[in-house]
Amino acid sequence: MSGANPRVKEAAAKAARDHEEILSAVHRLEAALASPAPGREPAWKHRAGASLVGVLDSLNVHRESAENEGGVIAEAEALLGRPPALAAARSQHVLLLKDAGELLADLEKRRDDPQLTCEAVRERAWDLALALRNHQALGLEMTEDWRQRLDVTLDAIAQARIQVASDAKDVGKRRAAFLRRWKTALGSAIEPALTEAGEPWRQRGLEWSLTVSESPRSATLSVTIEPLGACTLQFAGDSDRMRVAVSRAFGRIGVPREQVGDHDISEITADRVRSYVEDFMRRLIS
Repeated sequence: MSGANPRVKEAAAKAARDHEEILSAVHRLEAALASPAPGREPAWKHRAGASLVGVLDSLNVHRESAENEGGVIAEAEALLGRPPALAAARSQHVLLLKDAGELLADLEKRRDDPQLTCEAVRERAWDLALALRNHQALGLEMTEDWRQRLDVTLDAIAQARIQVASDAKDVGKRRAAFLRRWKTALGSAIEPALTEAGEPWRQRGLEWSLTVSESPRSATLSVTIEPLGACTLQFAGDSDRMRVAVSRAFGRIGVPREQVGDHDISEITADRVRSYVEDFMRRLIS
């Protein structure tokens, strides 16, 4: 888990220690089960029950530390979602605790009951010990799988962050380049042509205005002609697309603004702007 963060490493190490504790408790249980029982059934059941308490305690500690926040299962789910192996681990915790708890309850309540035979206890306890060993094997298998998948996931996250940073840098460069070109276009082509176009209307005593803005990036010539109202020619810059959209409106209520052009910023020359202005003026006069 070379690329894993400290929390994931710590959770995996804690799970490994928990499994060692469970395995030690299983060894003690197996030793108790293997001891002679004939003629000393109550004492044998007491030893089996005492060793079973150790199994339950270690299993409870493992379940809480693995499933709660910061545990190996919780951390793996946060990064990998809920693959079947994680759901199986949670289900096994429930079943193992249930089987161990029921066996311990029988040993405590029915220690002197001859119908609870040592053979029956031994069979149930051996099954429990086998299930615990299988659970430990599943844990080891999942841990190795998580190592590989976590490394892949974290590598992908790191690459995505690098890409996002690179994209943001590219966007910043693109916007800065567009702003430089927009200022040049405003100063050399758009604003002079629109100012010149408004002069005849001023001489006629008509209301006109020129609005120039760097943010939002637009330049709008507006001429008010009754009964039409305000007629406008607008150049609007889009730094994400590195383009300039040209639109116009002739003041009629309910008539949508007409899109008449869409150009790369490099195409906004004085000749092109004058062409749009002349066409706009012809429409006004007509």
